[in-house]
Amino acid sequence: ISYLDILNPGWVIQTRHIVQWKQSMEQLMAGMAAGGLSTVICHPIDLVKVRMQMDTGADYRKTVSFMNTFKMMSGIRRSFGVSALYMGLSANAVGAMSSWGLYFMFYEYFKNKRVFGEGYMVSAAIAGATTQLITNPIWLAKSRLCAQPPDKRLYDGLLDCLRKVYKQGGFRGVYRGLVPGLAGVS
Repeated sequence: ISYLDILNPGWVIQTRHIVQWKQSMEQLMAGMAAGGLSTVICHPIDLVKVRMQMDTGADYRKTVSFMNTFKMMSGIRRSFGVSALYMGLSANAVGAMSSWGLYFMFYEYFKNKRVFGEGYMVSAAIAGATTQLITNPIWLAKSRLCAQPPDKRLYDGLLDCLRKVYKQGGFRGVYRGLVPGLAGVS
């Protein structure tokens, strides 16, 4: 770098963009790592949560308790093996890693660009909504993969689930639940 390069305002602007890009990538990677790790650790509890949410039987009120969560986990393990506790893990991991990574990256971008003024809350809301728009199909597939019975699989994984949902319902099918999702993150 010569003395003239330092005086060139274009160089300063270019350097600032490189620094901002680097910060965004750091946020993306940190979010992906945190989302992936927490998903691997907590997936069995999330699986039970989805199963309880899908339960419409007469005794559903009895299943929603702290102890019944662990009884259900134990029952799934006993009946179908430990691997059944991780049904839908791939979709959940992809969803969590992409959601947290993208959220932190978009938040950093909107905050630094001050696209919406100085408001951190506005930046956070826009980052959350943008992330939800991108990842909604993944979360739909994750819920379906977790809700399917271990002994009667309807889907062979994330891509198979998305393919079948799209074939059946098209674009609207893979974006089911988007409006409540947007309300939840904005």
